[in-house]
Amino acid sequence: MILRMAMAWMLVATVWAQEPNELIVKQSERERLYLMTLEKMLDLAKPVHRIDADASRIGLDLRSGSAGYRGEIEPFWRIRALPDRWLNPPTWAISSDKPVIGLLEDFTGRNLSEHPKTALLDEGISCVRFLGGWKKPSRPGGEYEEGTPIESYDLVYRGDDGALKYRWERVHGRLDPLVENGLTPLIVLDNVPHMFAEGEGNPVYGQHLAPNDFEAWGTFIEALCRELADRYGFEKVNQWRFRVGTEMDNPNHWEGGAEDSLVKYLKTYDHAAAAVKRVLPGAKIGPCNFNSMFAGQIDRKVPPMAVFEHFARGTNYATGEIGSPADFAAVSSYGMYWMGGEFDHPLAAAYGYHPDTLRLHADLLKRLRATSPRFADIPIEVHEHGTLMNKNNTVSYEPGAFGAAWTATQYIVGIEEGFAQIFHWADHEGFRGNIILYGHAWLRAVMERFVGGEAWVLPVANATEDAFIDALAVRRDGRLYLMISAYRAEREDRSQETVEIPLPRRYRGAAVRQLRMDHETSPYEQMLRDLKAAGEAKAAIGATGMMATPAGRQMLAGQADRYVEMQRDSFTWKPFEGNVRNRFWRGPVLETPVAVPSVTVLRIE
Repeated sequence: MILRMAMAWMLVATVWAQEPNELIVKQSERERLYLMTLEKMLDLAKPVHRIDADASRIGLDLRSGSAGYRGEIEPFWRIRALPDRWLNPPTWAISSDKPVIGLLEDFTGRNLSEHPKTALLDEGISCVRFLGGWKKPSRPGGEYEEGTPIESYDLVYRGDDGALKYRWERVHGRLDPLVENGLTPLIVLDNVPHMFAEGEGNPVYGQHLAPNDFEAWGTFIEALCRELADRYGFEKVNQWRFRVGTEMDNPNHWEGGAEDSLVKYLKTYDHAAAAVKRVLPGAKIGPCNFNSMFAGQIDRKVPPMAVFEHFARGTNYATGEIGSPADFAAVSSYGMYWMGGEFDHPLAAAYGYHPDTLRLHADLLKRLRATSPRFADIPIEVHEHGTLMNKNNTVSYEPGAFGAAWTATQYIVGIEEGFAQIFHWADHEGFRGNIILYGHAWLRAVMERFVGGEAWVLPVANATEDAFIDALAVRRDGRLYLMISAYRAEREDRSQETVEIPLPRRYRGAAVRQLRMDHETSPYEQMLRDLKAAGEAKAAIGATGMMATPAGRQMLAGQADRYVEMQRDSFTWKPFEGNVRNRFWRGPVLETPVAVPSVTVLRIE
C-alpha cells in the first residue's frame, strides 16, 4: 500500500512541477491532469476491486459520435399483420374504454382512446390476402360464414358478359373499421382472386398461382385504387403503401405454373405497380417480404436478387421502360427451430433464435438496395416477425419472459441495422373483459417511453458464451434508460447473470428505478404455474388455448383479476435491486442481477 501511495504522489509531482511552456497547455488543462492524477492516486490507495469474472460488462459511451450511436428512436413497432378473414373486428379491435387502455395511456403518455376502437399501440395494419384468393377455412369465423362459396370473398369476378365485376362492399367491410379508427392499412396484393387462376391453389395459404391475364389484372388493380381514393379520399390514400405479394420466394405462396415463376412474378408486379402509380402517384409500392429461410432450406423460385436486378435494369413488362419502382425492401424474420437437423448452418445450434439471424436478413436487404442508386435510401423492413417454432416443435407466440427477451434483442439488432419497421402478430388475450398483454407487447409499451430520445446500441462483453445479453441506452427528457435483454436459445434454460454498467460521472448520486419482465413477473408464466399445480397444463408456455385444457382455461378466466394485477404491477417502477458502487471523481458502476430469460429496464435520473 505504501508503495502504491508513493507511486501516486510521484505522478502528481510530475504533472504539477512542469512549467506551462513544457506542457503547452492552458491552466485549466493542467488542473484537469492534476485531478485525473489525484483520482488515480486515490484509486491506487484503495483496496483493489476485481471485477467479477462471471459478470458481463456493458460499455457506455454516450457521445453522439460514438460507434453505438443510432440517432433518434422512431416507433418502428407500431404496425401488425392480419390475414384474410380476420381483418374485420373484433380480431384487432379493443374498446377504448377497456382498463388496459387507461393503463397504457398512463404509462406511455400517448392518447390511445381517441377513437371508439383501438389496436393497442398500433397505428397501422398489414392487410394480408386482402384481394381474396382464400382457401376454404376449416371452420367459420371472422368474415367467413360456413356454406358460402369461397370465391364470393374475392374482390373481382367475371360477369356473364365476360366483363370484370367488383365486390367493393368487401373492401368497405375490411377497411372502413380500420380507417374510421385512425389506422392506416398496408394494402397487400398477394393471393390473386380465383377468376385469374390457371388451376387449383395451394392448400396451405390459398390461391398461389399467377394471373392468367396480366392486362385484366392491371385493370382490376387500377379500379381498386380508384375505389379506395373515392371511398377514403385521394389525399389520404395517395400516402398509403402497397405490397405485391407475400413471401413469393416460398413455393407455398407462389407458383408460376407453365412459365417460369420469376417471370410470372415480375409481370404480376410490374402491372400492379403501374396501375397503382397511374391512380396514386404518391403511394409507395414494393415487392413481397422475402421468406426468412436461408439457401438450402427452400427451393427459392423467385430469388430476391433477381427481382431487384429486374427493378434496376430490366424492361418493365407493363410500361416497356427500363426499371420498376420499389419504395421499400422487406423480409420475414422468425425465431424458428430448424426441424430435422439436416440444415447445416452456423446459427443452427441456436435453433433459429440467434440474434445474428436478423443481421443476415439485414445484409440481404442492403445488398438489394445496392442494385441501383435509386434504391440506396429505401427503407428496409420486417413484415412478419415473431417466435414461430421452438425445439419441441411447438408453435407459440411465446407470451412470457422468453418472448419478451428474444424480441428485445431483435429490436436492439433492428435499431443497430437501421430497420424502419418491424411488424408483429397477435399481442394479447382476452379474459372475461380483461386484456392480458403478451410479453413482447409489454416490451413495446415500455419502449414507447424511448420514442424521440437519442439511442445507443451498447457493446456487451458477455461472461457466458451461450447467453445472449444485449443492451440499449436511450436519453430522453433528462432521463437515461438502459434496456438489457438476456436469453438462451434453449427456452427452458434458466440462470442468473450479473451485469456491470459503468456510468458517466454526471450520474453520480442519481436515482435508479427499474422494470423487469421475467419468470416471476410475467402473467403468462404465473398462468402456467397455476395450470401445472391444478393438473390442467397440456403444453409448455403459449397462448392459453395451447397450454391449458378446457377446464384449465375456465380456471384462468375465473382468476383473471390476479393476472390483471400482475400486469399493472409490471408497469410500476420499482427500487433498483442491484448495487451502486461509487468511484472517486468518476461515475458509479451499476451491478445488477439479470435473470435468463428476462428484460430489465433501468431509469436513471
